[in-house]
Amino acid sequence: MKQGAGRTQREASSRGRGDSRKALPVSRSNPARGNSRYPLPTPHYSVAKEEAGSAERGASSQGRGDSRYPLPAPRYRLAKEEAGSAERGASSQGRGDSRYPLLAPRSGPAPHSSPAKSFTDLEVWQKAHAFVLDVYRLTGSFPADERFGLASQFRRAAVSIPANIAEGFRKYGMADKARFFNTAEGSLEECRYYCILAQDLGYGETDNLKDSLEAMAGQLASYIRKLRER
Repeated sequence: MKQGAGRTQREASSRGRGDSRKALPVSRSNPARGNSRYPLPTPHYSVAKEEAGSAERGASSQGRGDSRYPLPAPRYRLAKEEAGSAERGASSQGRGDSRYPLLAPRSGPAPHSSPAKSFTDLEVWQKAHAFVLDVYRLTGSFPADERFGLASQFRRAAVSIPANIAEGFRKYGMADKARFFNTAEGSLEECRYYCILAQDLGYGETDNLKDSLEAMAGQLASYIRKLRER
């Protein structure tokens, strides 16, 4: 009778585990952990508790991961690293990065255009020709008594600038070219004085003519300097 009651108790304790073949014996000293030879499975609440603890440890190790199971870096960290890389790239413009060097910017002179085939292709001659036209317009309004005076001298000096540039362009020797360009420089300075005189006499404003002379003077000086260096 006593043995039958014990068997009934063991069968009732094994119904919660769903073992239909053989009921495990229950430890009398600690029914919660069963018999040392037949240990009971871990209850559901223990599994849930361990999973919650793992989740907390994973949350606290964001950004560094776990030593056994490293977590991927969060998105905000990736965005921050990309922004830092962009800033470093912007600050290294012109010198490049040691790992990914950038192409050095072109700091040398611009490639030369095709050589001029005629004196009309020279920019300085084009400016000199436009200056002559402006001088003719200005001197056309001079008083009649200046027809053979300042008007004639001003026009003659202005025409001398593009004329000497054209003649020097066809010379083959570098010294001859430089000589004619230098003659053009002399006529340019003569016209500079005529501009001052005409304005002081009240014959018209010559500021635009002075600006044109200044631009031509710089180009002529550059041409002569390059010719002498050859």
